[in-house]
Amino acid sequence: MEIRPLESADIESVRRIARESLAASYSVLRDETIETAIEEWYAAGIFDEYLDSDEMVFLVAADDDDVVGFSQSHILETLDKGRILWLHVDPEHRGQGIATDLFSATRELLTERGTERITGLVLAENEEGNQFYTTHGFEKLYDRTITIADKAHVENVYGEEGTELSELEPRTTTDDEQIYVDFAESSRGSDGPFHPSYVEQDRNQLYGWFCSNCETTNNAMDSMGHIECNQCGNLRKATRWDAAYL
Repeated sequence: MEIRPLESADIESVRRIARESLAASYSVLRDETIETAIEEWYAAGIFDEYLDSDEMVFLVAADDDDVVGFSQSHILETLDKGRILWLHVDPEHRGQGIATDLFSATRELLTERGTERITGLVLAENEEGNQFYTTHGFEKLYDRTITIADKAHVENVYGEEGTELSELEPRTTTDDEQIYVDFAESSRGSDGPFHPSYVEQDRNQLYGWFCSNCETTNNAMDSMGHIECNQCGNLRKATRWDAAYL
């Protein structure tokens, strides 16, 4: 088994594995929801950006010429923080240690790239995925409610043991409401990062997305993970539904 960087020839294998892995791990999701997500996140043009990006870390597990798993991670802009977005293994090849090999290689590469803090995301319904993180030394930091295809789901955020949550910075909205922005967490936009803003400091209820380009606070993310700033047009493309919060 070889763990190597993503190549352009891997596109169809990655799409197939993502589709079959999501169906196996998340029985609560409808087939059409999964298919729409795959078409959105792994379109051919998106892969070109992944291959050229210094911020996206994409590894595949290959058995001879067959890709049987992949991990996708994001190095957050201007921060020493990495986030594991996805770790998928072909259901027919699970139980062989492939996920562990991918996870170890991903952590090692993120550390080599300068990240000092690594987090991972998994829906609460995925018992196997949650157990995987705890088995490999991660602990649950907090959970949050997200919406996928008009249905609410709980998503757990895991971090390496001993990880401390960053302090949220209070800001006042145009309606004189107090919100709390997490500047230690970001999502890449075309003109600058977006940062999540919360109603309370417990992080359970998201208010919106703070645009660093123009400092507006109430930008929403759609059900596939896009954000477009209401004021300046700063655009975040989808990589998962990890924040279809609103």
